[in-house]
Amino acid sequence: EGLVDPLTTLLHHFASPAMLKHASAQNVSNTLWAMAKLRAPLATRSRTPPQEDAEEAPGRQESGQRHVVQRLCEHLLHPPVLREAEAQVFSNSLWALATLDCKLPFALLFCNATSRWLLSDDALVDTFTAQNAKDVLWAHAKLSIRNEELFERLARHLVSSFALRSITVESIVMSLWAYASLGIESPTLFRTLGQAFLQAGRSDEYTPRSVSLLLWANAKLGYLQPRIFVELSRYLARADVLPCASKQDMVNVIWAYGRLGVVPETTVWSALVGAVLDDNRNQGDLS
Repeated sequence: EGLVDPLTTLLHHFASPAMLKHASAQNVSNTLWAMAKLRAPLATRSRTPPQEDAEEAPGRQESGQRHVVQRLCEHLLHPPVLREAEAQVFSNSLWALATLDCKLPFALLFCNATSRWLLSDDALVDTFTAQNAKDVLWAHAKLSIRNEELFERLARHLVSSFALRSITVESIVMSLWAYASLGIESPTLFRTLGQAFLQAGRSDEYTPRSVSLLLWANAKLGYLQPRIFVELSRYLARADVLPCASKQDMVNVIWAYGRLGVVPETTVWSALVGAVLDDNRNQGDLS
């Protein structure tokens, strides 16, 4: 059979019952995070498979990966393990499942079980950083899991002084994107995080992507926040911004302003529409 890939060997060994009984919640969540980061092919063999096996190899790889992920998730759900879990354990694990696009029954069970655990422990949720909360919210949206009770609890936490003092542009945008993607309304959260986004000195963190997603999220839920739309129109008017924007960024911005009936600065609107139309013509989308 030849030598097995060392990473495959290591991961399967770690996921064995003998090893897992000694593994902490942090050990397991870190492993899930690393697997998602590396997207490790867990069943790859070093030998070249015979011709008749060639088409089956990817399936075996995916099956091996699922097997390890399932064992790690099941271990995390043991009450003694859950009781020792800190905020990073939940955010790492859920982020990993979403990054791996794991929508299998065991993954959905894991998401629902961890949500119930979080909702039963206010003190634990109060320790979440803005990034921890963002990763949990993003994971649920990515996996299309609509848990309004959890989202309401995290919304209350994200507007707390503890969460706001460490919040970044990425955490603001991806958190609001999650609510909008799942159609979960939270006017106070959108208002508070919108103000935080416009905070003095934060504009250096802006990107065309972050601005377009913020505008899209507000428009998707019908939240017209004039100051946000006016100030971000000025940002988009900068000469160095639109040339760095993707077509999707520009489409998101056009849709957001149009959806809420807001007219940005004329130069911005003309540049946005012109850039999208030019791109379509270049791709043969328009005659």
